[in-house]
Amino acid sequence: MAAIAGKSADLLAANYDTLAHEWNIDFVTDPLETTNWDESGVGETHAGWRTYIAGLSGWTGAFNCRADSAPATAQLPGSTPTAKFYVDQANLKGYTGTILVTGSHPAAAIGDVEAINFDFTGSGIPTVGTI
Repeated sequence: MAAIAGKSADLLAANYDTLAHEWNIDFVTDPLETTNWDESGVGETHAGWRTYIAGLSGWTGAFNCRADSAPATAQLPGSTPTAKFYVDQANLKGYTGTILVTGSHPAAAIGDVEAINFDFTGSGIPTVGTI
């Protein structure tokens, strides 16, 4: 597997270049416990161990941007843009799907550019790979 340089990633939300410099996505599945009394007895293959099956799956994440003079309204909390999280320089591979922006955290400091950090929850199944 080839390494991917962090210098070529990008993020578009509603076809707007977010000026992102960092993003992360967490893919999760709720574990549903299926342990029963038979699995707690002596000699059972799962004796003393809990058992699970996969429940609902989802994805959440965050992205950090440099603010510009025309912030996209598609990034305001409550908006549901299509987001494309690219991992290659040609912007062909990565992750895409509809996100619900759940938080917006603007910040500024003397001697630095204004930054805006966003939290999101994915809606539906994302496309992974060639986008």
